[in-house]
Amino acid sequence: MKKAVAIFWILLTLKTLGFGQQKLFKAPLPAVSENGFYKINLRPEIISYTNADFSDLRILDDKNRELPYLLERTATEKTTRYFREYPVISKNSVPKVNTTLIIQNPRKSKINNLGLVIKNTNVSKIASLSGSSDSQNWFALEDDYVLQSVTNTEETSEVKVLHFPLSDYEFYKLEINDSASAPLNILAAGFYDFNAEKGQYQIIPDLTFDRTDSTQVKKTFLWFSSERPVLIDKLEFEIDSTTFYLRNATVFVKETVYSRRNKKQETWVPVHHFQLRSDAANSFQISGFRAKEFYVEIENADNPPLEILAVKAYQLKTSLIAELKKNRRYELHFGNEKAVAPAYDLPFFKDKLPENLPVLEPLTVNKNAMPEAGKSAVNRFFQDKSLIWIALLLVIAFLGYMTYQMLKEASPPR
Repeated sequence: MKKAVAIFWILLTLKTLGFGQQKLFKAPLPAVSENGFYKINLRPEIISYTNADFSDLRILDDKNRELPYLLERTATEKTTRYFREYPVISKNSVPKVNTTLIIQNPRKSKINNLGLVIKNTNVSKIASLSGSSDSQNWFALEDDYVLQSVTNTEETSEVKVLHFPLSDYEFYKLEINDSASAPLNILAAGFYDFNAEKGQYQIIPDLTFDRTDSTQVKKTFLWFSSERPVLIDKLEFEIDSTTFYLRNATVFVKETVYSRRNKKQETWVPVHHFQLRSDAANSFQISGFRAKEFYVEIENADNPPLEILAVKAYQLKTSLIAELKKNRRYELHFGNEKAVAPAYDLPFFKDKLPENLPVLEPLTVNKNAMPEAGKSAVNRFFQDKSLIWIALLLVIAFLGYMTYQMLKEASPPR
C-alpha cells in the first residue's frame, strides 16, 4: 500500500511539473481531399513563435497522435549539374581504322567540355577533337585524348568527359583510333551544364524601423522592432540616390551579458557587416539571424546621409512535409521552449518523396487553452515561486520518508 502511495505521489509530481511544458500555440491545418504527402508552409508569423532550431514543432491528428514530418528549409542558392544531350549528326566506323562522330551544338553555346555516354569496356583509345561552324572546314581543339577503360560497377554505361578550350562552334568532330581493337559503343553525346537557382524567400510583415541621422558621429541609425522575435535571412535596401556612394554598415543586436559579479546587463553587439553601394543591388544575406529588435549603423563619413526609401526583410521558405489522410483533422503545435527535436524515420527517405507536392497554409494561430477546471489555481501556483519551492521540499521530504519506511520494512529482524 505504501509503495502504491509513493508511486502515486511521484506521478502526480511529474505531471504537475510537466504541465508547464505543454505546447503553447497551435494552428489548424486545412482539410485535404486526397491521401498523400503535403508541404506545410511555415509563414513568418508561425516561425516567430518557434524555437531557433524548430525543435518544438509537432503535428497532431484528431486523436492527439503525433505525425512524423520532414523539416525542409530552402537553400540560399542551389546549383544543379545536369547532362544536356546533343544531336549526333553522323557516326561512321571503319573497322581497324577509326570511328568518326559529328555532334551538333544547335544554339552555338559556349562550352568547354563534351560528355560521351559509353558502354562499359576494358580497352583504351586515342582520340582527337576539332570544331567547325559549317561542318565543312574543321579546326583543331585537342589532338591527344586518352579514353581509358569504362567500368561502372552500378550501371552498364559511363559518362566520359572531354575537356577543351572554351568555344562556340556549331559542330564538333571526334575521331577515335580503332586500329588496335573494335569500336566503342557510344550511346549519346552532350555536355555538363550548371543551373544556379536562387533561394525562395518570403517577406516578413510588420517589421518597422525608425531613422536617426547624427551629424555629431557622422552616422545613420535604423532602429528595427517587431512584436515577436523574427527570423531574418536577407535584408534588402531601397535607396534613392543619383550620386555614387559606398557606405560601410553594421547590424547590431541586443544581448544579455553577465559582469564579474554575475550582474545581469544588456549590451549591443555587432553581428553582420556589409557595404551599401550605388553599383550593387544592396541585398544582403544574414542567414539565421533572429531578433525582436536590432539596429543598422551606416557610416556616412563626411557625406550627406543616404535617402533610404525602404528596408525589406525576408526569410527562406521553411516547410514541413508530412503524409496526411482525407477526412482527418490535423493541428500544428509549437511554442515549447524546452522541447527536444523529434526523431522520425521519414528524413531517411527524403529522396523517395514525390516532387512538386501540394502546399498547405496553416490557419490562424491560437494559444493552447488550459483546462478550465483549476485553471486559475494552476496559474497562481506557477506564478508564486515560494509555493513552488514549498511544494518541492514537501515532495522531497515525503519521498525520503517513504524510502526510509520501505528500507525499514525490507530489513531482516535482528
